[in-house]
Amino acid sequence: MGLIQAIEVVLANERQLFRVGWRVLQVNAKAAIIDFATGYDNHVTAIAKTHVGYMVNFSDGSAQPFTQALVVQAYDHEAKLDQFQPQAQFQDVAFEVQMANVRQLLIAGYPPMQVIGGQLFKSEFFEQVGQIDEIEMQMNMLTIRHDGHQSLQIAAKKIKQRYLSAEVKARYPQLDDDKIKLFHQLGAGLLANINYIDAVPQNYVVLDCEFAQRQANDQAGLTTGIKQLAAMSYCNHEQGTLFFNQYIFDSRYTDATLLAGLKATNQTYTDFQVQGASLVVIKKFIHEVLAKSQCLVFYDCSNDLKHLRAALKTHHLQLTAYEIEVLNRHFDVFDLEAQIVAWEKAQGLSNVQAPSLHTVSILFGIYNHHRHNALWDVATIQQTLVKFSVFSKRAVCSVTRPQPLVVNPATSKRKRRYDYAQIWRLYQEGSTAAEIASMIDGNAGSIRHIVHKLKAHA
Repeated sequence: MGLIQAIEVVLANERQLFRVGWRVLQVNAKAAIIDFATGYDNHVTAIAKTHVGYMVNFSDGSAQPFTQALVVQAYDHEAKLDQFQPQAQFQDVAFEVQMANVRQLLIAGYPPMQVIGGQLFKSEFFEQVGQIDEIEMQMNMLTIRHDGHQSLQIAAKKIKQRYLSAEVKARYPQLDDDKIKLFHQLGAGLLANINYIDAVPQNYVVLDCEFAQRQANDQAGLTTGIKQLAAMSYCNHEQGTLFFNQYIFDSRYTDATLLAGLKATNQTYTDFQVQGASLVVIKKFIHEVLAKSQCLVFYDCSNDLKHLRAALKTHHLQLTAYEIEVLNRHFDVFDLEAQIVAWEKAQGLSNVQAPSLHTVSILFGIYNHHRHNALWDVATIQQTLVKFSVFSKRAVCSVTRPQPLVVNPATSKRKRRYDYAQIWRLYQEGSTAAEIASMIDGNAGSIRHIVHKLKAHA
């Protein structure tokens, strides 16, 4: 006999199935699973054959021996266990599988979920899978049927835990919530419904985040977190009423980061700890900024959105139905950096590197004296957006072929002809040569020569 997968035991007239990976099940003579056996709270981890019977090991480290006389049947292959059919509330079977080093919970009637720290989140590994319709356990694999007629297969060796539906709902109480609400809470739309636009918006909110190193990773595996979040609204490029500037308290930040936040907010440590709590800031951000449903403008939105989504996932179970609804709305996003790169490529530039906000703003004559401050960066992004919107529409100036300069030769200066009668008359009236030159805009020397000639012929 090979590895023992299960044994069927009769104790006090109750037939029990000890199956590796499962809690102990109560079955009947017709191989129907009718309930969980009482007195067992842990899962079977291994079953070994002994010289007098079998030894069953449990997940809490305990073990229980059974003599051969108590064992009705031993099973050395999973396929032989297919005869056991769940009944009633035990019909849906759930599986935890290990994918990309993260536990994934798969259960019929729900979307795939990932388990992190005992909490359920929308699966990133199975993000293309909507709702699971059916799970079929075969000899060497699970077949997951979803979204109508689509299916995927997972090797059985990746299965880490099996649950009956009643058991998995006891393990994860969130599954008893309304399913639609659960889908939202899992992050199906936590700032995920993004429509990237190319046209420069007229009414919008500019956002920016500043980040700090953490001394411990968060649930999303990020080593950094948001330390400052700022947003300002604009209508026709004129500042609107929204003015949002919040520093976030996180005990995992370094002392220097926390002291900088204290200095910026001018709060006491206790007030900063309370008012700057991540959940408090996130809720305020949803109500004051996102609830406006305006176009969101970023300079490189990728890092900002990644950290915002991570923060939202961390607190998703603490958000209200209205807050979840806001996060599931569709948002237009204008990424200024992406548009500048696209414009550069449209001009025929190759291997374009995304320029920093500082570089672009300086080229447009905008100087930010407080770089890496989210509020100041918001103002810089907005002014750069306005300059870029004008610059990108300017007429194209093409350089013509350079040619040598053609210089026309200088011509000889024509001699001026004087009115001799006028000069003689003015001379006789008593005017000097210099005075006559001034009156007729002439040359005094030339006039003196003319007078001398006229006197000789008089």
